[in-house]
Amino acid sequence: SPIEGETHPETRLADEDGLGELPAESREQRTERRRAVVDPLLRKLGWTWNRLATEAGVAPKIVYEFRDGITVKLRPVTRNLLADALGISEGELPN
Repeated sequence: SPIEGETHPETRLADEDGLGELPAESREQRTERRRAVVDPLLRKLGWTWNRLATEAGVAPKIVYEFRDGITVKLRPVTRNLLADALGISEGELPN
């Protein structure tokens, strides 16, 4: 279990990885942008967000924090797993 105050790796800001700062975007804007792409795919597949986590082989918390805009930028491996499960390219999955 994480140490109190420890940041989950998926929630780190991009500049911590030396990638530069991300443009200012609210959590609500990230949520709206991500759901606009992923929700229709889930409906087409007949999946819930929890099922996406199962199919991608990631913890449900990662999927829900991505959906809800808490995660600013996914790690490349996680992004790849989610995109593959949805049947889309990594470039089609909103950041």
